[in-house]
Amino acid sequence: MRTFNRILGVLAGLFILLMSLLNTLEVILRSVFNHPTLWTLPISQYLLLLAAFFGGAYCLQTDGHVNVDFIIERLGRRKRTVLLFLGYVISFIYVAVVLYYAVQVAILSGRFGWDVVTTFPIPAVILYSAMIFGLGVLILTLFLKVSDLIKQKDTDIKPGGDRP
Repeated sequence: MRTFNRILGVLAGLFILLMSLLNTLEVILRSVFNHPTLWTLPISQYLLLLAAFFGGAYCLQTDGHVNVDFIIERLGRRKRTVLLFLGYVISFIYVAVVLYYAVQVAILSGRFGWDVVTTFPIPAVILYSAMIFGLGVLILTLFLKVSDLIKQKDTDIKPGGDRP
């Protein structure tokens, strides 16, 4: 799972790079040649969505999400473990709810043939499927984080984990 998350993290980075290149192309075409494109903005928006949902699990795995760890670092081992565990449980519940509704909307968008309303329309079910995939991987990574937390030795428990 960790390797899979790293691959998704690399993909997310590549999506951001591609998005930057597309936006640079748009600026050059618009400013220098006075010939703007109609497709770079929606493609960049799609890539941003993919980067966020593909990169979320990797960010969690490497403890890259923003947190207030100066408080938890001052706590004892047992309190620290309990708070980290509660944080993962709350995150799991939140992601599970978002996943549930993403599935519901994906079903509706597939049933009714909804398209994303942009200058470069695609079936909405494609974007919702990417969200569902990313949220599913995020839930599995949350399970992995809880498992790692439970397996840690008493001296190993700390807020950070897999930071490279």
